[in-house]
Amino acid sequence: MKDFSILVVKPEIIGRKKDIVKSLVKRGYKVILEKKVGGWRNAAKKLYTEFLPEQIGVYLEGYDKYCFGDAFTVFVLKHKDGDTIRRLKKNEGDFIRYQTQDEKTLRAEFGLPENYNQTHGEITFVYCGFHCPKDENELKSQLELFAISMPE
Repeated sequence: MKDFSILVVKPEIIGRKKDIVKSLVKRGYKVILEKKVGGWRNAAKKLYTEFLPEQIGVYLEGYDKYCFGDAFTVFVLKHKDGDTIRRLKKNEGDFIRYQTQDEKTLRAEFGLPENYNQTHGEITFVYCGFHCPKDENELKSQLELFAISMPE
């Protein structure tokens, strides 16, 4: 597989897409493809299979509560220095620590503050704005999920 990864820009920050692209370019990424997608609720259920149905339901309730909508974008990216999957995962940032620590990540720059968080029992759901695969296996399955075909 060639050196690239995907970055999902979730509905909660879709309105900041131009600023996100500028930030990605400054960080050394090139946008190879941009795919606008609908149906975030269905996609989230397929992406976040580690959660029970009731847990993912709480997460998705936040999209209704805050009127985030259902449209999202998937960027296919390539980093100028290679190793794109690893670099993008690092640049994405932690899913929750970005709210309490000073970090120079995409989530720190664009993710929503903790007053948007939803809690279900011991689990806190955060509207951090992004998702990207952690390895090549996840990348392959997520390319399939979003119906994106890239040359091998």
